[in-house]
Amino acid sequence: MTRFYILSAALLTLTGCNQITFDAVLQDAPEGGFWSAWGPSPEDIWIVGGQADAGVVMRGSDDTFTAMEIPENIPLLNWIHGTSSSDVWVGGLSGTLLHFDGNDWTDHSIETEEAFWGVYAVSPDEAYAVGGRSGWGGSQRLALRFNGDSWSHLELPQSLDALPSLFKVHHDGQDVWMVGAEGTVLVGNGDTFEALPSGVALDISTVHSRGDGEVVMVGGRETGIVLQGTRSGGVAQIAQTPSRLFGVHVLDSGDILLGGMRGYLGHMTLIDPEIENLQTPTDQLLHAIYGNNDAEVYAVGGNIGSITSDFTGTILRARAPKK
Repeated sequence: MTRFYILSAALLTLTGCNQITFDAVLQDAPEGGFWSAWGPSPEDIWIVGGQADAGVVMRGSDDTFTAMEIPENIPLLNWIHGTSSSDVWVGGLSGTLLHFDGNDWTDHSIETEEAFWGVYAVSPDEAYAVGGRSGWGGSQRLALRFNGDSWSHLELPQSLDALPSLFKVHHDGQDVWMVGAEGTVLVGNGDTFEALPSGVALDISTVHSRGDGEVVMVGGRETGIVLQGTRSGGVAQIAQTPSRLFGVHVLDSGDILLGGMRGYLGHMTLIDPEIENLQTPTDQLLHAIYGNNDAEVYAVGGNIGSITSDFTGTILRARAPKK
């Protein structure tokens, strides 16, 4: 059933050039936890998640979001990305892959117990999906590429055959990056990939960039780690946070926003790795951050730190730092 929200919250206040305030615009959403956010414009933000057996896609902006109609019997949705409002990919549990063309959803799901944890659309004729084991099943990493017509499995280094999961995939404007369990970092041209030493054995949850060939990756376990990398220069850890990190977003300005366990929010820049711990209005896990320059930034999550039969969702909002 479609549910319409009018979300009341104050906009962020800036008390300094880099100080950012997030406000809770929605908490304890009954549709389920929220795992990812993306949007083709500041006025059109998409947020996905749901319950284990009932995925949900919310669409809106600012303080108004509506649950979209999606195909029946779709499980939890974990990640979303697209090139426009008429080219949107969503991945989820049990091999779920959905595409929205601006009017209709098409089901591209594959038969597998593994989940898709990350999707990325480079163009309408090139997209990637990665995943693997989840708390609901599966045992081995997945990596697929879309060629405009169909999905096919990518060949990765054999040393990763036993890897349980790849978590995210991202295109940095030049190359495709994949990150995953046990400190795994891969980079390639879309056809062939090489593993880069990360210097860590902890899970790397997310990778993002502003499209200039330099990526920022986050992860951790009890505490959080931040890594920076380029294909030619390799990968190195540059910072640590008090909570494990799941979300990272790099704005065109070079500002980096971080989200993680227990509502953790942090801010740093590409030229200054010193982290500013931000005040947070929630103690729930924040799984993803998405935003636009000089517009709103959204952090989404919920009570999704462990498997439950009753996820609830959280949406936070702030104003992006000015360039």
